Amino acid sequence: MLPDRVKSFLQRADTPTLRYLAIGAGALAAGLVIGVGIGAWMAPQSMSNGVSLVTASGDERGVFKGSIIPIRRAVAAIPPGPGKAWQTPAKFTSTPSRGNWRHHAVAAPETAGRPMIAVLIDDLGLNRYNTRRTTALPAPLTLAFLTYAEDLARQTARARAAGHELLLHVPMEPVSEREDPGPNVLAAEHGPEEVLRRLRWGLGRFSGYVGVNNHMGSRFTTSVPAMTAVLSEIHKLGLAYVDSRTSRDSVTAGIARHLGLPHAVRDVFLDNHPVVEKVARQLRQAENVARERGYAVAIGHPRDGTLDALEVWLQDLEQRGFALVPVSTIIDLTGGVPGKTLRLSRAETSQ
Repeated sequence: MLPDRVKSFLQRADTPTLRYLAIGAGALAAGLVIGVGIGAWMAPQSMSNGVSLVTASGDERGVFKGSIIPIRRAVAAIPPGPGKAWQTPAKFTSTPSRGNWRHHAVAAPETAGRPMIAVLIDDLGLNRYNTRRTTALPAPLTLAFLTYAEDLARQTARARAAGHELLLHVPMEPVSEREDPGPNVLAAEHGPEEVLRRLRWGLGRFSGYVGVNNHMGSRFTTSVPAMTAVLSEIHKLGLAYVDSRTSRDSVTAGIARHLGLPHAVRDVFLDNHPVVEKVARQLRQAENVARERGYAVAIGHPRDGTLDALEVWLQDLEQRGFALVPVSTIIDLTGGVPGKTLRLSRAETSQ
């Protein structure tokens, strides 16, 4: 139905061209009204609580409240399942295969009582050139390859041959609709069957990894039922988990402790600002954490500034009194209790 003003204008119009223009304008106005109505009807419900994101320095990036638009570009890669609600945590009848994660763990170098630093590089496999640059860095780093990267068998085999440890980097739903985690993302709105189907798809993409860590996930990792299902599956397979801790509200560590799942938690983000000077500052922060507690877990990405900074930092790390270790070493020594202080035989390091 056209507005009255448009009808009146049409009655006065005495040329075919003018009539066509008026009809088009009226249809556009009516379409906008209908579109706004449909948009309001389809909008998701508002979240009662905000979720905070964390920057490299540990400051709040922002608290997102209100309507969170599902990331349909990412979740559409696999059709949704039955959409059953999260009613109870997923249950498994088989006994967890304990210790499988150690089978692929890289042997730790002799630490001689020095504080240990595990450096994880996420998001590998997409940018082939920077993935090769990362693989060429001194080992042992812990390299996390995205589930949806191509040629993963060859890329991960090259990384293993270079002495690095592997993680499976699984995309999980972020809070911000501006972030795109990529295809086959785990989203709590799908329900347990669909989430586990997507997780199992990712778990089969390559082999040789010690465990899983999250790509993004500032929304997903705050859901107790969703993370219980995911971590129960990882535990069943005898793998470990590293929480990238993209949200202060992450429930991962508590669930992992309850399950007895070997796990670690990120201490320092290296490259929210991927320029050499700022990455170097974050590496010094990782050193400070390691001095105080005996170890630190730092996470970065295969960005030019990050790789440039690491090339310099790794050159004399041992001479400065630190040991570079794979993340499995820290999980093993802490008993999967993030934040635990280790007693080292030699606590002093050069400044």
